[in-house]
Amino acid sequence: MAKAKTKPAYQVLSFRQNREVEARCYKKRKAHRKSKGGCFGCKVKRVKCDEGKPSCGRCWRSCVQCNYVSETTELPPSTCLPRRNDNSTTMTTTTTTTGRLYSEPSLSGLVETISGSPSPISGIPRLALLNHLRHHFDGIQGLETAGGNLGAIIKLGMARPHLLDATLAIAASHLRHCFQQRRWQQHQQKQLPITQEPRGMVASCRIAECFQQSLALRNFQHALTLPLDQQGSDALLITSMMLNLLTFSMVESRDDERSSWVFSRDPDRLNWFSVNMGLKTLLLRTKEYRDGSLLQTVFGASDDEKGTFHGEEQRPLDAVPEYWMKMCGLSAKDDTVDDVFYEPLRILAVVRDLPVSHEAIWLYLNFFGKLDVEFRDLLGDEDERAMWVFGYWLGLLCRFEHVWWFRTRAANDYRAICTWLDQRRVRQRVGEEGLMWAALMDDLESAHVRPCGSREWESFP
Repeated sequence: MAKAKTKPAYQVLSFRQNREVEARCYKKRKAHRKSKGGCFGCKVKRVKCDEGKPSCGRCWRSCVQCNYVSETTELPPSTCLPRRNDNSTTMTTTTTTTGRLYSEPSLSGLVETISGSPSPISGIPRLALLNHLRHHFDGIQGLETAGGNLGAIIKLGMARPHLLDATLAIAASHLRHCFQQRRWQQHQQKQLPITQEPRGMVASCRIAECFQQSLALRNFQHALTLPLDQQGSDALLITSMMLNLLTFSMVESRDDERSSWVFSRDPDRLNWFSVNMGLKTLLLRTKEYRDGSLLQTVFGASDDEKGTFHGEEQRPLDAVPEYWMKMCGLSAKDDTVDDVFYEPLRILAVVRDLPVSHEAIWLYLNFFGKLDVEFRDLLGDEDERAMWVFGYWLGLLCRFEHVWWFRTRAANDYRAICTWLDQRRVRQRVGEEGLMWAALMDDLESAHVRPCGSREWESFP
C-alpha cells in the first residue's frame, strides 16, 4: 500500500528587535523570471524592478534617484563579497559633472536608501552605505581622486580592504552630515519638534563612521608593511586622503568655538593634524608609480602651468606682504628658504587671490602639504605666529561654504584662533609691534571674504 505524501514540516524563525521569537510555516517562493537589467536600488533591496525609464515605479514612489548600472560604471552586485585575490588592472574612468563633486546631494529620500536595521556595534550596514554612495553621488570628495569613478574605487577596494573601509567611512560621515544639516535647517526655520528618526540616524551614522574608520586604520597599517605595486600605491594614497578627510569631517558642533583644539589642554589635541602630515611621506614613497596612477586628476589639479606650488625651482616671497614677513622674521633673501614659515607664507600669499571654484580647491589644500612637525609643535606650544598662519588658511577655506567635510572644522577653528589672539590683546601692544598686529588681525578677520571678481559656484544648491 502506497504511503500518502506528507508536506515537510519546515518552519522559519523570525527574530525581531525587542520582540519574542516567532515561528511560521515555510512557503516556497513563487517562480518568476530573473531580471538582470533592474535598477541599483531594487537590486540592493532584492525586489523585482519594472525597469521603467528614466525611473522605475518603486523609485518613483519612494522619491529616490533611480540609477541603472551602465557599461562604464562597474559596481559589484549587492550579493558580491570582496575577493582578496582579485588582481585585475582593467578600470574604466567615467566623466562626471565636476560641479557636483563638492555640492551636497538632495536630502529627499535619505531614509529610503538606508536598507537594513542599524547595529549597535557597527551602525549603518555596509550595504546601505554603498547604496547611499550610489544613489546620491556622481562623485564624492575623497572619491573624486579616481576621476570621480566610484566603480573604479569600489573595484580596487575589493582587493584592498583598507580602501573599501575608508570609502564606507566617508559615506557614513556624509550621511551623518546630511541628517545634521536637515536638523539644523529645521531649527533655523523653527520647524519643531524634530522627529526622533533623524536623531537616531545621526547616532547610527556616527557609529558606522567610527567603526569603518577603525577598520580602515587597522588594515591600512598592515598594508604599509606589504610590497608596493601600482594598485597598492593607488590604494594607499586614496585611503590616506580619505582618512585625512575624516579628521576634518569628524567635528560636529557649528557654533561652539570653545570646543576647538585651540582652547584645549589635551596633550593629544593635535593628533588629527599629525594624521594629515602622513600623506607627504607616502607621496614620496610612491613616487615611482605616479605616471600610471589613478590620481592623475589630483596631481594635475594641484599645481598650475608655472609650477607655482610644486615646481623644482625655489620661488621668492615677492607676493608676501612685508608685515607678514616681519611677524615671522623672514626676508626676501635666500638665506631664509629653510625657515618653517617660508613655504606656508608663500603659498598663502598666492592662494588668497585665487577664485573660489572647484578647479581651485586643490590649490587651496596645497597649504597643508607645506607644514611639518616643527610647525605642529609650534601650534602645540601656542606660538602666536603659527596660530595666525594656520588661522589665515582656515579663513580661506571658509570661502567654500558648501564643502561639507571641512566647513564645520574650518569655521570653528578659524573663529577660535581669532578669539584666542584677541584675548592676548595683540592689537594693543606698544609701538611698531602693535601696528603690525593690527594689520595682521585685519587680514585674518577678512580672510573668509571672497576675492574681488570671484563668483558663486553655479552648481551649488
